[in-house]
Amino acid sequence: MITRVTTMEELKQLFVETLLNKTDKVTKVANQSILSGVAYGSAKIAQKAMKDIALVESHLFPEFAYGSHLDATASRFGISDRFGSAKSSTYVRVVGTPGTAYIAGTHTFLGGGQTFDLLEDATIGSIGYAYLPIRSQFSGSAAMIESFQIDTVSPIPVGHEYAVNEYRTVGGRDLEQDDLFRNRIMQGANLAATGTLEGLSQAFMKLNSSVLRVDYQGINSNSQPVLAVASVTGVDFTTGELNILKDRALEYLNLIDLNYLGGLPNIEIKNIEYSPIDVSFRVALDPSIVADSVRKSIQIALGKHIDWRYWNPGDRVEWDDLLQIVKDVRGVRYVPDQFFTPNADMPIDPTTLPRFRGFVMMDLEGALLSSSVSTFNPSFYPNDPDENFNTTALSSI
Repeated sequence: MITRVTTMEELKQLFVETLLNKTDKVTKVANQSILSGVAYGSAKIAQKAMKDIALVESHLFPEFAYGSHLDATASRFGISDRFGSAKSSTYVRVVGTPGTAYIAGTHTFLGGGQTFDLLEDATIGSIGYAYLPIRSQFSGSAAMIESFQIDTVSPIPVGHEYAVNEYRTVGGRDLEQDDLFRNRIMQGANLAATGTLEGLSQAFMKLNSSVLRVDYQGINSNSQPVLAVASVTGVDFTTGELNILKDRALEYLNLIDLNYLGGLPNIEIKNIEYSPIDVSFRVALDPSIVADSVRKSIQIALGKHIDWRYWNPGDRVEWDDLLQIVKDVRGVRYVPDQFFTPNADMPIDPTTLPRFRGFVMMDLEGALLSSSVSTFNPSFYPNDPDENFNTTALSSI
């Protein structure tokens, strides 16, 4: 605090000292005397003035504010209001026989002392597993559950084997406390430093929580900038969803990306394309392990190795990394590299993301153990929405 609120006794002594320095008519000020009362009265007025000055300073300098004064400071600085409590969410991986159905409103998932609602109906496909979006029933930091703790579904559908959350939940929080709110206010200037593409990515995430990343892919034949959007589960967005993103992004585009006549978005938004990776290999398995379980574990491990969140255009898929992942899966005893495909590093088109598609697992004699051809494996990678940016710069959405 720049202004130091002085005690009554100090202010009274300052008054008496000044009085004695300016007149020789008074030699001392006794307690309970008239001059003592005047000194106390002046000290009280000065202290109240200091208090009001300090309150004004707290509105200008958030590091000194607290409570309702901190709320007023945020409003003056253009920072979003104090965050309230919120529910957490994530995706849970369910494994079961193809055709196993999970119904929103009927099936719930439990783990870490919390109950999570299924957000949409889903059915396990031919791959044998799927990723389902869930959200906690209760708000607060207690709804933040670590990975691998959500493992129960109720009621258990026919064909269900097990469920697990590979990533911790996100979004759950209590009412924002003063220290966190104060730090967010002091970091508010960083909002202006958010790049155009990152700002659009955050806007798209707020409009559709399934958006994972947005890539710029140059100019099309109509001289329009092209933005490719990827989802957290790899499922393509519908035409309607893409149109919503395009229409609502209007106010976050620069002048070059607007139609100078009608003020309409002069951009193309499309689903990102994928470069398929087909894997084939021979393997010796532990006889005590079910081959189908090993297949699912290998597919999941391969999918997590190619993390779209951190994939950069120009990166390549290294085949020896894929071979090592297969060897490290529980239940795998031996994988001969001469039968492993791909057997060379794969360059990936810069405008696409790599994704595993074909999967053929054979025994050492070449007999088919399991196959999955021309069907993209389910995947999930969590996005990273900036709550402060969303509620401040994107408050109009």
